[in-house]
Amino acid sequence: TEALFGGCGKPKMLESSKDASVTSLALAGEHLWVGHSKGLISVWDLKSDKMLFSTTPEFLEAASRDTVNALYVMGQTVWVGFNRGSVCLYSRTL
Repeated sequence: TEALFGGCGKPKMLESSKDASVTSLALAGEHLWVGHSKGLISVWDLKSDKMLFSTTPEFLEAASRDTVNALYVMGQTVWVGFNRGSVCLYSRTL
């Protein structure tokens, strides 16, 4: 199993995602973008094995956190699609 998963080791729980499930993933170079339920977006640096940031887009109101359904990397832009039809984008230059 370790060879199949590249020796991933112990699973990591992102602090801010304890009440949210992972709904989408996108690999952008050495950064893994993780979309969650409740609108949370996290970016993990695979080289340093550390979380770079975790955020919820400002336009999502706290009472109606929407699920991240899709993450798509195109050049230096990461497109984020939400369950209720909203779309936002982030620059990959962190």
